[in-house]
Amino acid sequence: MANEIQAVRNVYDIMKASKDNGSPLTDDCIQMLLKHTVTDPCLINKYKRFESGFAAEDLFMQIYSLLPWVRLITPLGQEQFPETSKEEYQVVDYEVIYEIGDYKHTKCILVEAKLIDGDKKTHKIKKCQYDVLRNYAENKHEDVLYALFWRKYGLWTLVPIEAYSEKSSTYKISFEEAFRNDVSSIFGDYTYFFMDTVFRKSRYTSEKDSQTEYMHMHEQYGSVLYDGISSNGKDYEKLCFLEIPVLDCAFDFKENHIATDGNVTELIETMEKMPYVYRLSNLILKYLLKTYCYNPLDMYCSDNDVVKNAFNIVDTVRRKCNGKKYYLIPKNNSTTDRLFQTQFGNVRHIIDAYKRTKKELKGVSFVSHDGFEDIIIL
Repeated sequence: MANEIQAVRNVYDIMKASKDNGSPLTDDCIQMLLKHTVTDPCLINKYKRFESGFAAEDLFMQIYSLLPWVRLITPLGQEQFPETSKEEYQVVDYEVIYEIGDYKHTKCILVEAKLIDGDKKTHKIKKCQYDVLRNYAENKHEDVLYALFWRKYGLWTLVPIEAYSEKSSTYKISFEEAFRNDVSSIFGDYTYFFMDTVFRKSRYTSEKDSQTEYMHMHEQYGSVLYDGISSNGKDYEKLCFLEIPVLDCAFDFKENHIATDGNVTELIETMEKMPYVYRLSNLILKYLLKTYCYNPLDMYCSDNDVVKNAFNIVDTVRRKCNGKKYYLIPKNNSTTDRLFQTQFGNVRHIIDAYKRTKKELKGVSFVSHDGFEDIIIL
């Protein structure tokens, strides 16, 4: 069975490579590969389900490798030898090396990536699966986390295995508990708070042959000549064409002023419905969706320069919009204590905030990156 699943994975990898190269395989080609490499017809019939799971695993690797403190994500593969080892151990999906403390040192951690599809609000693990995964982590002397992709929300949560509650025959965790136990901040997965008014100035031209660096158009006013933002409505900072989709996917703007001079129209808008709160990994995914680099239907993410630079683009716009970086304070358990102390032990205001809130979290708490603000509770 193990080799059969690896064969299914091999077909998926060929299918993904063909997409990356711009020559996607047809369904008939995929079925032909499956029939030539997989002998179990039940596995062939379940290929679409396997495809979704593998796509979620790949999406974790692509999105989390963009985070600022992640140095290396290594897939550990599906095969184990001897095959009887699966009775005692289960190799996880990934080993992650990330910066810690003063960023001159690194730490390894194990990650199992799972897709939570449809309207499901909980993730369940069979006790036998839980035990073999934990046995593997203990023998590696590394912590293990579950990276859960809640497809309905387009959101990742990264939770210690011990955050799961033991039931009769399974371990389970709800979306709410997964969010409260999330430790993705140890990878630099900031939570951005946008609380200040932002003004946006755009200029458009109705001339059809106008030369402009921007690639998009306004359906009413024509080609974009200029797009910039300001915190005071006077001093504007220009946005490049790759930064504009961050505004369009993340914020709502209300029209304040419009003026037309010949073929040129100037539009001034202000951000409304504040505050906005985004997890960095979530905002990157929204940005990639807006730029047609990510397809939520099959969870396919392109391999191009826009994706590779997505963090820098998103974080630059965050800075220009005066967004603040915060860290979610997770619920307390021994793994969280160890991970948080290792990452933030030298940052007094973060550790103090963690210690003050870990006994009783009445809501979801965040501590600021820079220390100027203390704790926000939602």
